[in-house]
Amino acid sequence: AAKKPAGKAAKKAPAKVADANNAEASANNRAPTDAPAAREAISSAPQDVVSRGESVLVVSKMDHAVDVVADKIENTLDLGGVCVRAGRKNYLKELKSYLEGLLAGFRAGEMESHEKPSIAAKRLKQQKKALARLERELHARVSQAERRGAVLIRSGRGFFTRWRQRRILHAAAGRPLLSSLVDEVCDGLARQVEETAALLIAKRGFYLSAALRLDRKTFQNFSKSTRARTSVKRDEYLLDVRWKTLFRALPVWLMNLSDLHRIIPLEREMFDLVIIDEASQCDIAAVLPALQRAKRAVVTGDPKQLRHISFLPVARQLEFAKQFGLTESEATRFSFRNVSLVDLASDMISDQDAVIFLNEHFRSRPEIIGFSNREFYGGNLAIMTGHREVDHRTENGLRVFPCKGQRAENGVNGKEIEAIFEQISVLVKENEE
Repeated sequence: AAKKPAGKAAKKAPAKVADANNAEASANNRAPTDAPAAREAISSAPQDVVSRGESVLVVSKMDHAVDVVADKIENTLDLGGVCVRAGRKNYLKELKSYLEGLLAGFRAGEMESHEKPSIAAKRLKQQKKALARLERELHARVSQAERRGAVLIRSGRGFFTRWRQRRILHAAAGRPLLSSLVDEVCDGLARQVEETAALLIAKRGFYLSAALRLDRKTFQNFSKSTRARTSVKRDEYLLDVRWKTLFRALPVWLMNLSDLHRIIPLEREMFDLVIIDEASQCDIAAVLPALQRAKRAVVTGDPKQLRHISFLPVARQLEFAKQFGLTESEATRFSFRNVSLVDLASDMISDQDAVIFLNEHFRSRPEIIGFSNREFYGGNLAIMTGHREVDHRTENGLRVFPCKGQRAENGVNGKEIEAIFEQISVLVKENEE
């Protein structure tokens, strides 16, 4: 489940790989440089999981990363409140208020289901089949067009070639353009999104209403846990929460890795799927609690990005490795300082089908991302910028200023620093004018 850098467009079910807890871990690994595209793929995964009646937890070390995913899930499908955002003080306040509203009956409108989930599910299934048929037809038409195009541009112009070319042109004249079929596919995809939203709304209303009616105590205990003044009291309330009931009613949870222990107990395989975003910036230790709570996991990150910053001294890490009897290879594989979760997932995956490269890049101007594409990604990124009108109205976003400087022994290049400050001063002055 590649993440971050380039953009993304991955629609493949994650494959399984063993993690340290013997839980299943699906790892989609790698992508290049565009968080927007990655999160487009990440935000679609919870929708798919929830439509199957499963639960999903999205975590990251970065609050902003989780915020973006939550916003995409709720705003793309117009499903306000479908995500439980917990952790930081402001989110905890909102969660407390939400639970209070449920228990007090203030949010009864969210539990009004206009149709049975089974009816919405049947309609979504039919739409998926219709879209799959259109996509197969489109692929077949594209392949046919490529073959016929190769004939039309063929030189030599013998009798048989000219005859085939005339037949191709005659046949093409009576068929609709490929663009019309593309439009049908796009319309079908839009309808599928609408039907997915309808199913999630129906399920949320149905299961939330049933859970409150049949197991109100679970919501009361969970609400009390969020208000507990001590961790001991909080844990007492959490022991009486039936998590399957709660997750059936509230299936999508998002939070920072550092806040996870404050909201959800450390129980094995609580969630059907855990998605770890920005995994290249996650050290292994930080994500173990999330993996313990997962039946399956999707790891998204870019090994080309900066890893997490560690202040653990090398000597101290070696002491820990010796203390706990790690072999040299184990110490290298699980190095806290040098190995991110993305690195570990990539190292442990044995099936290449478990790796998905999300290659569409939506963020930077072509001249900027072009450098990374060329130097780090082997030219494999599909750069989606540069086609808008605004891209043609602005000047080149990349300029080179030779400084002729050299790094000192401390690694600092004074000439470069001077040149950067000089250019900043010019920009500030231009902006003032």
